[in-house]
Amino acid sequence: MRVITSALLAMILLILPGCGGGGGAYQSTIDTYSFTGIITYIYGNPSNGVSVGMPVTGTFSVDRSSVGNSSTNIPNITVYPQPSYTSVMITVGALTFNGSFPNYTVTVCDNVFERSTPVIIGDQFNWQSIDPTLGTNSPITTTIANFSLGDGTGLLFSGTSLPTNLSIDSFPQRNLSIANIAGAFTIGQPGEYAINWLIFASIDTLEPVTK
Repeated sequence: MRVITSALLAMILLILPGCGGGGGAYQSTIDTYSFTGIITYIYGNPSNGVSVGMPVTGTFSVDRSSVGNSSTNIPNITVYPQPSYTSVMITVGALTFNGSFPNYTVTVCDNVFERSTPVIIGDQFNWQSIDPTLGTNSPITTTIANFSLGDGTGLLFSGTSLPTNLSIDSFPQRNLSIANIAGAFTIGQPGEYAINWLIFASIDTLEPVTK
């Protein structure tokens, strides 16, 4: 079992080689995308017979009216907690990941490279989510998914607003990871974690489902 800090976990999930609240739904501001990919790397022993080369499929929805939070120290990173009527779903063989409120956030980074941030470089659209139903074979484990679209030049975005359209052709870096870690994990909170297993995939297609 490999022990890492939360910063290193974020770095692994984002740059491995190959790489809210409830209320009524405002349908006009919700974008849903489907994606496909291929597993390129595995650490440990994921459940359900997952192996390198297997296809990955999934969907995620984003509410463009969600309110973002930025730090005064790093204003070019904005985190958008997603509301209860948005969600993510990933299928890898017999393994299915489902994430939603309150364990689902979207982050937009604008030219972070110039801010010398060690985890995220350039412009990036990223979502992170937890599936509380996976990994219950150990006393305390957490299964977390991280989807990342990145442009290392830092010239793609002109701010940290949620994009109205996502085109995979605009992002040379497009990765997905699913990691099972020992310990209770809270999105955005520091800590030290041990990775039990990790699935890493390259994303090949991204298509809008609804607009």
